[in-house]
Amino acid sequence: MLRLLRQLLTEGLLLSLSAAALGACLAVGVIHLFNVTKPVELPSTAVVRINAPVLLFTAILSVLTTVLFGLAPAWKASKIDFVEVLKQTVKARHKGPGSVGWPGCYRS
Repeated sequence: MLRLLRQLLTEGLLLSLSAAALGACLAVGVIHLFNVTKPVELPSTAVVRINAPVLLFTAILSVLTTVLFGLAPAWKASKIDFVEVLKQTVKARHKGPGSVGWPGCYRS
């Protein structure tokens, strides 16, 4: 069960951090485009750039959100009794002589 929890959380964190990295790259590109085209007149003291503390806060928030919202489904999935589920699946597939068992396997 712990393995399933780790797998689900790792998958969620990987997706979350990939999205955060993609968003940061997109922000860098858009800011560069903004600075080159200057679509709006800004005061000479105003500089448009990425703020490192804000970026760090966003990354931390992304990880915490993933852990928080990834933990609930992982915890729920870990409570499933897989042995019982497999027993029910096997019983449903083998209802009697001549029934179809696993795909492609026939019993007589």
